[in-house]
Amino acid sequence: MERATGGARMGAWRLGRLAMAQLGLTRLALGGLVLALAGCGGGGGGGGAAGTPGSTVEGAVAGADYHPLNLGDRWRYVDGAQAPTWVEVTGSESTGSGPAMLMQTEMPPDRYTQRIVKTASGVVLVPGADEDPVLQALGPLQLLRLPLVAGDDWVLAERALDGRFDVDLDGIPDAMTVRMQATVLGFETVVTPAGTFSRCAHVRTVLTRTAQLSSTRRSVTTTLTSDDWYAPDVGLVRNRLVDSSDPPGTSYEMSLTHYRVAGRSNDGTAPTVASVTPLAEGQAYGGFPEVRMVFSEAMDTRSGGTAQITLTHESGQVMSGTTVWLDDRTLGLMQGMALPSGRYTARLTGRATDQAGNALADAPGWRFTLDASGPAATLVQPLAGATEVALDTRIVIELDEVPDPLTVTPSTVRLIDQRASSDVPATLSLSDRTVTLTPSAPLRMGGRYMVSVSGIADRHGNTAYGSSWTFGTDPGRFAAPQALFTNAGITAAAIGDVDGDGRADALVAVGFGWGAADEFTLQLRRSLGGGNFAPAQTVATIAAYGAEIGSLQMADLDRNGRLAVVAAASGRGLQIFRRQADGTLASSQVIDTPHSAVVRVMDMDGDGRPDLVSAPFYGDAVSVWLQQADGRFGTATVVPVTVGSFGDIDVGDLDGDGQPDIAVVNGNSPDAPVSIVTRTAGGGYAAPRVPALPNAYAVAGVAIGDVNGDGRADLVLAQSGSSLVTVLAQQADGTLRASAQVSGIGNTQRVRVVDLDGDGQGRLDVLSWSWGGYPIALNRQRRDGTLGAVESWPVDDYGNWRPDLAAVGDLDGDGRPDLLYAGQWLRQRAVAWTEATATPQAAPRRAAAATAAAASARLGAQAPAARAGSPLWRALIRPVPAAGSVAGR
Repeated sequence: MERATGGARMGAWRLGRLAMAQLGLTRLALGGLVLALAGCGGGGGGGGAAGTPGSTVEGAVAGADYHPLNLGDRWRYVDGAQAPTWVEVTGSESTGSGPAMLMQTEMPPDRYTQRIVKTASGVVLVPGADEDPVLQALGPLQLLRLPLVAGDDWVLAERALDGRFDVDLDGIPDAMTVRMQATVLGFETVVTPAGTFSRCAHVRTVLTRTAQLSSTRRSVTTTLTSDDWYAPDVGLVRNRLVDSSDPPGTSYEMSLTHYRVAGRSNDGTAPTVASVTPLAEGQAYGGFPEVRMVFSEAMDTRSGGTAQITLTHESGQVMSGTTVWLDDRTLGLMQGMALPSGRYTARLTGRATDQAGNALADAPGWRFTLDASGPAATLVQPLAGATEVALDTRIVIELDEVPDPLTVTPSTVRLIDQRASSDVPATLSLSDRTVTLTPSAPLRMGGRYMVSVSGIADRHGNTAYGSSWTFGTDPGRFAAPQALFTNAGITAAAIGDVDGDGRADALVAVGFGWGAADEFTLQLRRSLGGGNFAPAQTVATIAAYGAEIGSLQMADLDRNGRLAVVAAASGRGLQIFRRQADGTLASSQVIDTPHSAVVRVMDMDGDGRPDLVSAPFYGDAVSVWLQQADGRFGTATVVPVTVGSFGDIDVGDLDGDGQPDIAVVNGNSPDAPVSIVTRTAGGGYAAPRVPALPNAYAVAGVAIGDVNGDGRADLVLAQSGSSLVTVLAQQADGTLRASAQVSGIGNTQRVRVVDLDGDGQGRLDVLSWSWGGYPIALNRQRRDGTLGAVESWPVDDYGNWRPDLAAVGDLDGDGRPDLLYAGQWLRQRAVAWTEATATPQAAPRRAAAATAAAASARLGAQAPAARAGSPLWRALIRPVPAAGSVAGR
């Protein structure tokens, strides 16, 4: 065989070094020759005798087998550094020299197999086709000549290997001869870790190598001497290897520690399990517990062994892991992933043997309980998902076990303001299993907060997976959003009495819904009174993917007290729906036009019939559609004006001449972010004019209405780049001037003018919103005509850019206008009307009722007769005004 011990590995390394420099033999070939000379038991070991040879005694033991080759025979050797080598007879194979036994040598992690033929006349190494070319070139080698007789000698090989190997690596094959001769020196007593053996045959084999180097024309000779001791009926028990190229006196030795030959062994005691970890019926902690078995003696730890520890959870799941020998007595299981808490059964599977090959006597399984869980947390106060939590609340968290107090810190228990993305300053306290966070100041009205618990450990060091909960604080004027529609991709909303029962209904347009049956439809929920609604009714539309409805308007188009619905399917057309006798909606006309991203309703020609004004997603004109006597809308009047992407339009009297004008947003244009098209004396449209702005960048939304109480319609802009709401007030001469800029919400996109706060004075306020999860905002008009600071209310919907995503109306019949944002209902609650003391405007004010009535035309339809006298309803829902009135949104 090629190599059998760590000593052989060291000797072979030295021989390989010498061969590369002088003879050109590879390390593999020389190692094979050395181990073959050592009788397939291996050669060498790092210094020091493994047993002192005794003097020569009488000859071989009659009938004894000095080179056993029984299937299953095995030997274990160690060198001076205690590195192990295992030799085992593993099978048989036919060769040209006769039946051969296969001897496997393992020097972890390497493993080699050689073929040995034994006859009555000797023991022969037969190189296989898979072995080194040098061994194949030398052919079968007689390792021992039988019977063993003191003084007997024989030549194993004597052969020229000319022209086969390049010894000096100059590219030219060198001439080389190899001669091997063995001699039986006598019979001696040898002491090894495996025992004392008498009448051991001492065989010396000398390998002489001579090479003629082509590079230097020098002849180089080296000698390798292997002394081997064979014990009767045991085999090789000791080896010593000397290389002439090493310093004088250097030798490499190895000795037998264990053997099992023909059923006999130097160790017949079966190993047992000395201890286990965790203890049987014991308790373990952590996701990666130490699972180990310690045996009573050193074990066979070779990688080819089958001993495995299997770990089974009480659920029956076998846990993943890798079994490894931690030392020659300890077998451990390395978990592939963290283990869950529970009861486990550990068991040894496969075959575990000691170094002599004795199988484990008994390996019963054992059970233990694992606690791998840290303190789990439950939010007690406020409840997870709460929406109207008091601003002075404390956060109370209950743990399911007592924690390590040192791990309850502001970094493991946090209260996070989600809007500000920052931690809220708070005092933290712990009492047994209860954690309390007391904010240092009241929380924000309408705020969104997250409670985060992560990293709290118990006294055993177990930590739980992080937990988090969210809640919202008291939003004030509006209750927390309530999902009135659950459809995906809502693109527009409107509120009005669709079915004519005197109660306001909720209507939304549904866009792309990933194949849902309701996509590109209208969804109507009819009010049943008291904040209750009937299931949604579906109305088919002309909308499609890329042509979603982004603008919805409700108005009494026929002046018969019945609301109609106008839907703008962007780029595809305008669709008009009228109420049927049963209170449902049906399509009555489709206007095919690309000017259909935004639509507004207003009597543009003063004939008393409401008309339509529509704009494209972007383009160079808007369209005015006049209603004819039969209620249909005829050919459009095209009004040249630049419409920017994601733009907006509104209609109202911006120059005080009593005729409605058109305001158009041109988006991010720094030169003309908003344009105004006024009516001419002859009923036409003047060229667009651009009002001066104090901050012209990024206008996104526009609305028209009297927001300072002087009776004249003002121009109100949402400026997304600066998050401002800008008011251009109309002067007595009909011109516009910048009168106010107030902070809105982040990324302010759309703006409407409406009396939302119910102050009883009919004053119009400024409502604004964005998309991207921002809240809805309101700047209320105060007594002095100025706008107050922004108030905001959170919404759950991410929103989108479309201009009519929010609608205003009294959905529960309590006399207070509510908000419908996409599919969410923000119900206005009874809130005491307050405002900071301010000096009233000196300028005369027109009647509040008239102002409110003029503004309400942009919000809805004719009011039911029962509510027509209500100032609030007069402000929200009224007949379409005659020409010359002021309209606001």
